[in-house]
Amino acid sequence: MENLDEMYVDFLLTANKQASGKAFSRVFDGKIAHDQITRLLNKSDVFSSANLWKAVKPLCREAADENNCLIFDDSLIEKPDTSENEVVMYHYDHAKKRFMKGICMVTALYHTQILDIPVSVEAVSKQGEDKTNKHEIFLRLLEQCVHNQLVFKHVLGDIWYGSTKNMTLVTENFKKDFIFPLKSNRRVKLAGSRFYTAICDLELEAGRVYAAKLKGFEKQIYLARYEVKNDNDNPSVLYLVTSDGKLDWNCLLTCYQKRWQVELFHRSVKQNAAIAKAPLRTAKSLMSHCYAAIQAFIKMELLRIKHSLAHDSIKELIRYVSNQASYAAIQNLSTLQNIAYVQLNLFA
Repeated sequence: MENLDEMYVDFLLTANKQASGKAFSRVFDGKIAHDQITRLLNKSDVFSSANLWKAVKPLCREAADENNCLIFDDSLIEKPDTSENEVVMYHYDHAKKRFMKGICMVTALYHTQILDIPVSVEAVSKQGEDKTNKHEIFLRLLEQCVHNQLVFKHVLGDIWYGSTKNMTLVTENFKKDFIFPLKSNRRVKLAGSRFYTAICDLELEAGRVYAAKLKGFEKQIYLARYEVKNDNDNPSVLYLVTSDGKLDWNCLLTCYQKRWQVELFHRSVKQNAAIAKAPLRTAKSLMSHCYAAIQAFIKMELLRIKHSLAHDSIKELIRYVSNQASYAAIQNLSTLQNIAYVQLNLFA
């Protein structure tokens, strides 16, 4: 079937429980065999990194702007019942503070003024010749985005991507500016100082950007202190560093807060696009399904813009229509049951 891939993407937006081939087949009354989905995910390259870029390229070109940013983050797609393979393995979950089995996916999210576009993803692998870590994937995805001529100014990431090697490559090889948070034990030397000191030992004022040197990084950086209130109202300190000397404290904070969009992407693709709900076994089929779920997210982003509705609201509308159809089916079955009961009494 020519549009089987598009039908599968739409199916993921409607799936509430398992997004299996059998569930897909039941939606179409068995007219499409579940084996077709199995072959689509296992043998076809229709869901791949190259085809993802092909799908999002027109959107990226239309939304191109120098103020856009490229956000990197990783997320764990839990697969507790799937056997370990090239992409499914145990990773430490910092939120749950324990090891969890699943797929660790690194995402490059293109944040524009209009919409958020996942332009490239790759799974962490700890097996065989394809063994990779998050930093290698970060640099590979960044190189790919620059090669694809994405228009952006800043590279954003969480604290795990703020290594001096990454900073050097971002500024020197790719000619971009970065904004990263730093661990409090990183050593810096403020302008006019002779010695490197741990950031936590410096008396930095909130609302001010300091010119400084980071140990191991040759170029000048700009450092700011920001206090964040946790859920229990206890303040925690965030140290932000950038290579862009034109940013004042407010602009630096505003730019970094855009990083939250990648967290919303991870949440939506899990809750609204069934990325973790496919009972698949092979690495190929699992990755194909992940790419399909990301395309489902993109479709939901376009619906968000068209109808001015949040992703959760769109999903709720889908459930509402589904519940109406289910109720109508129950009423129809009840009517048929009553008719059968009357017929049995007449001929008794």
